[in-house]
Amino acid sequence: MTMKIGILTTAALASLAIVCTASADTFRINKGKVIVVCPLTVGGSFEARTAAVEGEVTSGTGGVLDGRVAVDLASLETGIALRDRHLKENYLEIGKQDGFDRAVLEQIQIRSVMALADQPFSGLLTLHGEQLPVNGTISIRDDHGKWRAEAEFPVRLARFRIQTPQYLGVGVTDEVRVRIQFDILRSASQLAGARR
Repeated sequence: MTMKIGILTTAALASLAIVCTASADTFRINKGKVIVVCPLTVGGSFEARTAAVEGEVTSGTGGVLDGRVAVDLASLETGIALRDRHLKENYLEIGKQDGFDRAVLEQIQIRSVMALADQPFSGLLTLHGEQLPVNGTISIRDDHGKWRAEAEFPVRLARFRIQTPQYLGVGVTDEVRVRIQFDILRSASQLAGARR
């Protein structure tokens, strides 16, 4: 599926660039959502979703952003309870080892906040006890005074020692696509409003 892309306005780009070049500030991630699109070997796909996302973004010099996003895998839901249980117990193996209940994307490097459309990003993904580099695309747009980020990247399950899931005789392909959406709160007043 193609991720919807928001176009940054000139004013939003300018304000974001000023903040990012001024100092190394840390911003809270809010209203995060993760969607894992799982294509089926027979065609079609299903989605596993969760809103249990937390993290932060740090601005650096030259308009470069660095970030970390953590996802609670135990909260993933596909819409079918039995499939959810099989996914978590048999494939993600949550509870088998410490840390298997979370996926962490860190050392996220975004080249420039001045891009007008999708731009590449890179990061390190820790999943199922493995930590490997991933690459994808991200867009950041102004959304009524806050920044809205949308990112997408592929994950090959075999690289993370995860067996390809089977449910009722239908398998999932080895490559799934992860979509992450979240707000970046950039002021104390926005943080206070998010807690209400």
